[in-house]
Amino acid sequence: MPVEYASRSLTRFGYEPEELTSGATPYSILIHPDDMARVTEDMARYTAAGQDSFDQEYRIVGKDGRVYWVYALTQAIRDAQGNATHYYGYVLDVTRLHEEEEARSILQARYTSLVENNDDYITVVDLQGNIQFVNRVAPEVAAMFYGKPLAALVPTEQAQVLNDALQKVKHGEVMTYTGPGQRRNGQDGFFATRIMPIERNGEIVGMTILSTDITELDEARKEREKLIADLRVANRMAQENARLKSEFLSTMSHELRTPLNAIEGFTSIMLSDMGIELSSSAYRMVERVSANSKRLLNLINDFLDLSRIESGRMELVHTALQPSLLAER
Repeated sequence: MPVEYASRSLTRFGYEPEELTSGATPYSILIHPDDMARVTEDMARYTAAGQDSFDQEYRIVGKDGRVYWVYALTQAIRDAQGNATHYYGYVLDVTRLHEEEEARSILQARYTSLVENNDDYITVVDLQGNIQFVNRVAPEVAAMFYGKPLAALVPTEQAQVLNDALQKVKHGEVMTYTGPGQRRNGQDGFFATRIMPIERNGEIVGMTILSTDITELDEARKEREKLIADLRVANRMAQENARLKSEFLSTMSHELRTPLNAIEGFTSIMLSDMGIELSSSAYRMVERVSANSKRLLNLINDFLDLSRIESGRMELVHTALQPSLLAER
C-alpha cells in the first residue's frame, strides 16, 4: 500500500517525506528485516479481526543504517463494506526508552549475578524481621523461608542478639557482630555479620543482613593465639634456663675456682722451698696436685670465657703473642 502522507518528523530517520510519498521508497524498507514478518502478520490479524486501532513496537532502520525502536499506533480506515482501504499511523521514537530498559536489564543481570554468586549469605528482612529474600538457595528452598521470622531460624542463643541488633538498625544504626553458624556444607562455622538499614525516600523500610564465613580466619586466629602462647612458654623456659645457667656459672666461679686458687697458691708455696722440706716422692705428688689444679682452673676459665662470648660480654685485648705459646696450650 503506497504512502500518501508523511510528516517532517520522518527526517529524524534520515528520510525526506517525499521519498515515501513519491513511491520511490516504500515504508516496508524502513522496517527492520527481523521484525518485518511479525509486523506484517500482526497488521493482517488485527485487520481481519475487525480491530480498527492497534499498537506495535518494532525497529526501523535509518538511512544511515542506525537502528531505532518505535512505538506505532495504527488506525484502520474502512469503506462501506468494512474493507480496510487506508492506515493512519502515528510513529513515536522510543529508542532512548529501550536503551534505558536494556541498560536496566544489564544492571539487573549484573546485580543478580553478583548477589546470587556471592559467597556470603545475603538476607533481606522487613521491619518485623520477616525474611523477604535470601541468596544462593534453590527457589523451592527459598519459598520455605519467605515471610518467616529470621530469629526463628537461628540457634536460640543467637536469636536475642539478632533481635537486639534489628531493633537498633530500625533507628538507622549499622550493627556488626560475630558468632557461630552453619556453613553451606552443613558443618559448624564462624561468621561475621553486618546488618544495615534499607532506606527508601528517607524512610527505613527494611534491613540487609550480610554474613561472611570467616571460619578459616577464626581457625587461623586461634592457631596464632596458640602459637603466641607456645612462644610465651618457650620464652619463660629460656629465661629459666638462663637463670639456671647464671647460677651454675656463679657456682663455677665462686664454689670451685676459689678453693682451687687456694690449692694452687699453697702448692706453689710448698714447691718454692719457702721453709718446707719435701721428700722426693712428696715433691712429685705436690707437683701433680699443682699441675692438675692449674689444668682444672684453666678449664673453668675457658668455660667462663665461652659464656662471656655467648652473652656478648667478652672483651678482646690486642697484644703481641708468640705462636709457639698457642701450640704449647
